[in-house]
Amino acid sequence: MSTSEVKEVLATEAGGNPGSATRPYFTLRVKNTVDAQGRIQFPSRWRARASGTTLVAWMREMTVAVPVAGDPTLSDKKTVRYVEVMPADLFEEQYDRVMAGCSNDGARHAAQRRLSRRIVELDFDGSGRFSLPEELKGPADLKGTAWLVGCVYKFQIWSPDNLSAVELSDAQMLANEKLDL
Repeated sequence: MSTSEVKEVLATEAGGNPGSATRPYFTLRVKNTVDAQGRIQFPSRWRARASGTTLVAWMREMTVAVPVAGDPTLSDKKTVRYVEVMPADLFEEQYDRVMAGCSNDGARHAAQRRLSRRIVELDFDGSGRFSLPEELKGPADLKGTAWLVGCVYKFQIWSPDNLSAVELSDAQMLANEKLDL
């Protein structure tokens, strides 16, 4: 697939014409500090792209296989937490999928209560910093340093240790899929 075809597919998936995606996109990754007040600087490149967009953050977790030190043929399972940030419209699509997966009203209400504790709309100060509540920072182990990892239409916020664990797992998974990325 040519570069122009890739751009056209990405723009179409974003709901726009080629070259004019309606959602901001987040590329590369940025290492930032989490200051004493728990604020993280939003990258200026991303800030320009996301201007006027409501961004929603929510706690996510995944289980990864981490190679055992000294024996790469063995691995341990580890649950890692991170914060995922996306435009509100993309979050609403995710939320609707979660609600659709609930088999009854009781399950939907339980999911809504649990999710509401793990979701926050980002507010930015005049310097382009945002704060995450302790309910998101604590479980994701975000203190001192945070990695903001672009994932095209969303980005993730990782502690260095959790990002290292998931990158080892990613490398193994992609090798198993024979994907050279």
